[in-house]
Amino acid sequence: MGMVVFTYVAFLVCVVGIAYRFYRFYKLPINIRWEVYPVPHEPGEKKKYGGSYLEEFAWYERKLEKDHVGEWVEPLKEILWLERVKTYNRYGLWIWSFCLHWGLWLMFLFVVLMLINTKISIPLRLIKTVGILGYGMGSLGVLGLLVKRTIHPTLKLYTSPIDRVNLLLLLTLFVTDFLMVVSDEGLKYAFFYFNAILSFAPQETKFEGIAFWHFFIFNIIFSKSY
Repeated sequence: MGMVVFTYVAFLVCVVGIAYRFYRFYKLPINIRWEVYPVPHEPGEKKKYGGSYLEEFAWYERKLEKDHVGEWVEPLKEILWLERVKTYNRYGLWIWSFCLHWGLWLMFLFVVLMLINTKISIPLRLIKTVGILGYGMGSLGVLGLLVKRTIHPTLKLYTSPIDRVNLLLLLTLFVTDFLMVVSDEGLKYAFFYFNAILSFAPQETKFEGIAFWHFFIFNIIFSKSY
């Protein structure tokens, strides 16, 4: 019962934190427009070096052209492939960042599948595959970043104690969920948990072992994710 109530509190803290952050952004003064970055909707070569229509003579006398495909392609390259991290991979962090990034995406997919499964039956093999792949990749990515930030002389200078704490929390989250997912018993407890959340019946939650610690850590990270 306590874990489900903790989840509701964590969700509320996250929502209030996000709303407050948006409020603070809203109150900040408008930034000066500086065209010093790639602009996805600029056509041709301009978006490669950060140019825009403002550098053209009498631009206001012509109809502005926009590359609407580029507006989608550019952010998708970052979301799915971490393009800039790969291009400027000075310290060899891209492969570990990629694993962590996709571990998080697959973690959210696992949560969505579990929530849907409370109402519509989804093959257990699919849920288990997504969980094992996501949490396995996430664990590998976090472990690689921890090692890099520990042994690389330059990265050590820019790694604060709180950075290590956050990475260790993520590693614990991924490892505990991986151990939970590979066990049918763990998936059963996870199903009880998500079903209790959606049905607003915290008294029906049953927890034992690794599942308890996983969702405890999950809610801690979730509450501070804003």
